[in-house]
Amino acid sequence: TAETLLLNNDVVLTYRTLTGFIFNITASYPPAYPSSAPRFNSSNNLKNQSSSSPYFLGDIISINSSPPAHLKFDNWTLVSGRLNNMPTSLSAETSIHPQSSSTINLQANLSLIHYSFTIVQGANGNTLGSSSNGNYHAFQDITLRANPNSNHQFSKWEYEVSTNNWQNFNASAYDTIRLTGNLKIRPVFTGIPYNLIITINEPNWGSATGAGTYNYNDVANITATPNQGYKFTRWELVSGTLPANLNTQEANQAVNIRGHAEIRL
Repeated sequence: TAETLLLNNDVVLTYRTLTGFIFNITASYPPAYPSSAPRFNSSNNLKNQSSSSPYFLGDIISINSSPPAHLKFDNWTLVSGRLNNMPTSLSAETSIHPQSSSTINLQANLSLIHYSFTIVQGANGNTLGSSSNGNYHAFQDITLRANPNSNHQFSKWEYEVSTNNWQNFNASAYDTIRLTGNLKIRPVFTGIPYNLIITINEPNWGSATGAGTYNYNDVANITATPNQGYKFTRWELVSGTLPANLNTQEANQAVNIRGHAEIRL
């Protein structure tokens, strides 16, 4: 407001200058938190208004903050300056102390969230050498080792999405992954594939079925059907590993494949 004064005598005018305070918010990250990961998000402004720093004595400062994924808020540290009341939560209100320096630096202290890791033993192999079951902080390196039994091979890893709901997990048999959430995982082993070949001494004697490729210990149903005027005599092992449960005198039967084999009739 402008006013015009009529001066009849000398007048001394005094005025007061208000000094604004700079208010900064920073964050302290744990050493294992990747430098390329999202940063701490925080804002401060005059209560119920959009204006921000600089602030003046008597101003109520509203703080609103949120940590990025995999981090949790521990507490605040006042690095420089003075406040009338120290914030204790991510969303808080405070004001500047009259004896504060011109710059207030408030630091959020953050730590990594811990997640559970569980590895389940798979049939036909083991996970010796893998990281132990337990709780690990986010971004912790986890060792995976899938060791198949004899005549078996590693197929894949699976992780539990929900109770008894398993889906493929992208990792090799020997791998290192970074933990970014609760994880329950298991290896899947399958039998090594073997070929079963069936030959007939003379094609006009008859026919046979059951030849093919089978995983270790899979069941193969073999049949021998003689042509008219012929009769089945026996099965003979030509080479390889004799199928388990093979009865050489029985024409039609189920056998377990234990290796490459050639049989004939």
